[in-house]
Amino acid sequence: MKDTAISSAWLKANSSQAPTVIFGADICGRLIARHLAAQGSKVDTFIDNNSNKCGILLEKLPVKTVDVLSKLPLDSRFLIASTYYNDIFSQLNELGFSQIYPTYSILKEIDKDVIRSLPSLDGQVHGKGNFS
Repeated sequence: MKDTAISSAWLKANSSQAPTVIFGADICGRLIARHLAAQGSKVDTFIDNNSNKCGILLEKLPVKTVDVLSKLPLDSRFLIASTYYNDIFSQLNELGFSQIYPTYSILKEIDKDVIRSLPSLDGQVHGKGNFS
């Protein structure tokens, strides 16, 4: 399992023509997307296994179902913003993707006041409650 700590600076310095995807369209994914956008790092889309979360824009990015995985280049970069890291890692790895990263080090870059100020997704199709 890849457990390479990456940062927003690393993503920006190692920009790629291949898509950068946040896997997990919930509060953690939103935090990552906002932070990376503020740092000038490009993210192309969200992907989520829960189809109820798909077909909308989240942080100005489309949320797509896992059906699109077969259309993505194998050098796509995946930032897993989910507590289901091991399952998602295996899912992506079995499809031939190798650039799969946890997001804990990026989350550590985000100021706690920013995290606390992120509105809850309560009442929407995403997670309930606040991120802590």
